[in-house]
Amino acid sequence: MKNNKQPKRWFMAASLGALLAVTGGSYWLVEHPEYLIRSSSERTIKQASQAVKKQPQVWVFYQPGCQACRKVAVQLLVTGWQLKLSNQSEVVHVDTKLARNRAVVKQFSIKHTPTIIRRSSQHYWQYQGTNTQKIKAIMTGEN
Repeated sequence: MKNNKQPKRWFMAASLGALLAVTGGSYWLVEHPEYLIRSSSERTIKQASQAVKKQPQVWVFYQPGCQACRKVAVQLLVTGWQLKLSNQSEVVHVDTKLARNRAVVKQFSIKHTPTIIRRSSQHYWQYQGTNTQKIKAIMTGEN
């Protein structure tokens, strides 16, 4: 008769595998935070590019795998969510590698990433670089 109190080998192996997957996935996200940024929908990008509303717009042009984008990804995410939650600005993320975004990349003459643009009916600011203080200032309109 088998002893049922001993853990099953398959359960131990599955638990170890799950632990390694979570640990490896977490490490990968720490090393590549720019992959947490998701491009806005095609519809959102099209609507935002056609009109400047009373509410300011913040455009974030990025590229997954970009070293500079990796440096500022956390700042972009945190400030972007603060703006969305406080309803201060519309935040539009544009993955410059996606074919569907080529027209808007051309419209704004984006040559390098990350590029942050803040525009309203009266003002237009653009910053390309990795200075997180300047990025936050542009995004929040404190420049």
